[in-house]
Amino acid sequence: MSEIPPHVLVIFGATGDLAKRLLFPGVVRLWRAGGLPDGFRVIGTGRTSPGSDREFRDTLGRDVREFGDIDTATWDVFAGHLSFVTSDSDDGEDLAAAVRAALAELGDGARTMLYLSVPPEAMGPMVRMLGDTGLAEDARLIVEKPFGHDLASARELNETVRAVFPEERIFRIDHFLGKDAVRDLPGKLTGPVSSVRIDVPEEIDIEGRGSFMESTGTFRDMVPTHLCQVLGVLAMDPPNHPDAESLHAAKLAVFRALRPFDPARTVFGQYEGYRDEDDVDPESDRETYVALEAFVDTGRWRGVPFLLRTGKALAETHIVVTAGPHRFDLTDESEATPYAHLLLDALRGDRTWFTSAEEVERLWEVAAPVLDSPPPTQRYDRGSQGPRNAEGR
Repeated sequence: MSEIPPHVLVIFGATGDLAKRLLFPGVVRLWRAGGLPDGFRVIGTGRTSPGSDREFRDTLGRDVREFGDIDTATWDVFAGHLSFVTSDSDDGEDLAAAVRAALAELGDGARTMLYLSVPPEAMGPMVRMLGDTGLAEDARLIVEKPFGHDLASARELNETVRAVFPEERIFRIDHFLGKDAVRDLPGKLTGPVSSVRIDVPEEIDIEGRGSFMESTGTFRDMVPTHLCQVLGVLAMDPPNHPDAESLHAAKLAVFRALRPFDPARTVFGQYEGYRDEDDVDPESDRETYVALEAFVDTGRWRGVPFLLRTGKALAETHIVVTAGPHRFDLTDESEATPYAHLLLDALRGDRTWFTSAEEVERLWEVAAPVLDSPPPTQRYDRGSQGPRNAEGR
């Protein structure tokens, strides 16, 4: 696309679960639709080498074809733009050299996009490495959620990132904001509404991600991120101007009016068999299910409960908002599609549908009471609606 200069896209955590299931399928979809510039390179990176570039392409290709509905011919052409370089927070020199070489090959005007798909605790050291090696120079940075694991860590991470990148080049991603149906929500709720339900159950279990679930849990992973972002878009007063500053301010006004979550109005659950999963403590009480009531103390929404519900190994998979007579199905045919939308936005420098530092910090503040005093974790059967005492939530 002529409006976007040649780019080197560097994906940290390139062999991880999110990268193979959603991120790389999203990149390929964007390329297939003509959304990437004619000149581009994709460099995957991580601490452990998957072997040669060909072995990386072959392994990733199998995953992308499985999870992304990408045919072999399409992948084979795309893979010609793809390579892998090992790096970690202590050693990024080989990666920096590879990026410089790719930029030189692409010619004048080429830019760098850095995508951190790494755990929250790894982000700070990685960002400092980007500054030390010069990789941050003139680059844009996309940061995956969750951004930190509580208010203090989010503030610290914001300070670390802002010390290396100016705010206008920081893109805090939440892929729910890449959904067309979410972007269409502002102003859709008309007339009186007695309650709002944001329901995001999943039939799948943790699918081998025991280490991630044990360290993060469903509450941190889903509630101050996806579910609250949908709440913010739905409940905000639509801004007069559809720009990043106006949209962020409109959502932030909702989040500032959002009461801190009450542990007494929150239910945690864990599906039967979770403790038998790989990399899970056999006595773990980590939640795989959350349901809670939230309240927004503004004129329109005062006293109206927002019911947020999400979990693993449940009876169905959907992303549905119900508010009085209104029902909005936010489920995409492929969850890779929102990643394609957001990557295109970032390549254009458009931060409208990304989250601001202030939003992130306020939502961790709202989440703090539940993090500090979590409710007891109840067991529930696979394929059920969740814990019995969560009915109505």
